[in-house]
Amino acid sequence: MVPRHPIPSGLLAGRLSLLAMMAVAIWLAVVSTGSAASGAAPVIGTVSQPAAVPSEPEPLPEQMTRDEIRTLLSRLSDSEVRELLLRQLDKAAVDTGGREADLVGESDNALALLRERLALMIGALPRLHEIGPEIVNHVSAGQGTGHLAMMGLAILLMVVGGLAVERLFRRLFKRFADTIEQAGTRTLFGKLCILMLVLVRDLLGIAVFGITAVGVFFLLYQGHEPTREIITAVLLTILIIRVTSAVVCFAVTPDSPWLRITPLDDTTARTIYRRSVLIVASITVAYYLGECLEASLAKPDLGFFLLIGMVLSGVITAIIIALVWVDRKTVARLMTGEAASPDAPVSRARQMMADNWHIFVTCFLVGVWLLGNVKRLITGESVADSIILSLCILVALPVIDWVARAVLTGLLGVSGGPPEIPEALSTADMEPLTEGAEMATESGTTQPMSLHDYETRLQYRDVLVRNLRIVIGVVSLLALAGLWNIDIRGMAAEGVGDTVAGALFDIIITLILAPAVWGIVKTAITQAVAGEDGAEEPEPGEIGGKGGTRLQTLVPLFGKFCWSPSS
Repeated sequence: MVPRHPIPSGLLAGRLSLLAMMAVAIWLAVVSTGSAASGAAPVIGTVSQPAAVPSEPEPLPEQMTRDEIRTLLSRLSDSEVRELLLRQLDKAAVDTGGREADLVGESDNALALLRERLALMIGALPRLHEIGPEIVNHVSAGQGTGHLAMMGLAILLMVVGGLAVERLFRRLFKRFADTIEQAGTRTLFGKLCILMLVLVRDLLGIAVFGITAVGVFFLLYQGHEPTREIITAVLLTILIIRVTSAVVCFAVTPDSPWLRITPLDDTTARTIYRRSVLIVASITVAYYLGECLEASLAKPDLGFFLLIGMVLSGVITAIIIALVWVDRKTVARLMTGEAASPDAPVSRARQMMADNWHIFVTCFLVGVWLLGNVKRLITGESVADSIILSLCILVALPVIDWVARAVLTGLLGVSGGPPEIPEALSTADMEPLTEGAEMATESGTTQPMSLHDYETRLQYRDVLVRNLRIVIGVVSLLALAGLWNIDIRGMAAEGVGDTVAGALFDIIITLILAPAVWGIVKTAITQAVAGEDGAEEPEPGEIGGKGGTRLQTLVPLFGKFCWSPSS
């Protein structure tokens, strides 16, 4: 048995104390190491807490008042405010760079697509001679060699049958025609009523022709789709040309000078009629020819489609430009009013426009043709409707201008020219006539218009016509922009910003309205001054002059006051 050596109690207590001190040292080392790793100072006797992660600044509302902004900033720390500011600046920088990059990318893509489709179109040039054979093969597919002759005969029967039934229909209006020839009316309203009745009769006759032709077509139709397409195009072309002829006859009446309401001579009226029908016929034929060509191609070919559209639109544009230059002198005479009144004075602006109108129209036509073809090359969509409507706006501008001028002339009662006043009568002789006119007015009879009233109404008419021209020009510009999908406001906002674009829009509206209102006000004041010039001059005193002299002094000051906001 091994003897046991007991450990003294003092030695045992010392060893236990040493072990306890070593355990505490190890624990402190572990705690201090963890605290240093987390970036926080160790706290003896407390439990360490995990470090707080900085939170993202809360998103800002879209609309905030100044007090709300200041309240929000007061709750944020400096680091949060700095982070919020950097985030907003970075967002603006990314948006701006992204928008510029998008614009550059879109431009590059458009140019690349334009080059690609131009190459396709140039590659399709050797196929132009295939247009005729393609149409023939498409129309006569599965029908034999004599199908084209049968289709031509069917079209002839449709036209002859429609004209025969229309002639019978017009015989119902024989008494109507005899009444028109015996009417002999001279008033503008009477002529307009007769022309409206004639237009309604012609349109009804064209409708009877169309219904009869369609009926003959259904009697002969054998269910061949290409044949239906060609016959429908031919029938629609005939109807459009005839409707145009009826409308132009209503406007210029080339064969009835006594019914003509426009200030045109016989030669000019016939020229306008022939040119209008020729232009509409060319556009209609080109449009439906292009439709038939696109439908007749067996294999879809984008390059060939684009080539057909460019060639047909180029031919029509060249025809219209040639007619514009041939008739430039005739139209210039109409613009200056030389055809109606050769001795009438012409303003410098109107004379300049009459001398150069054909150049402006040529530039417009070439610009529309280029814009249409570039848009077709980039998008691949048909732009025939946009080109045709743009030409209609170009034709409608002088027509609307003439109609507005004629209506205002009639409403203001200045269509008969200035009143005739005998030159042999002196001022003393005119006083009894004036008194008699006033007495006649009080008794209920009509007072003849004086020369002063005529000049006043004439000035008002010119001011109103000028204002209407400004409105018509702005509306036409907006209509053209809408036809070609041009967002003027959006382009201005992208270029200079929404705020500046809105300010520019307000400035333009002000510059348009200011001269319109000022023209009417100035005319009224000028006529008031002219009316006061004939008053008796008061005796010398504190007044020191006539009212007219005061108006003549205040009018320029008032004009400068009106124009100062827009300058």
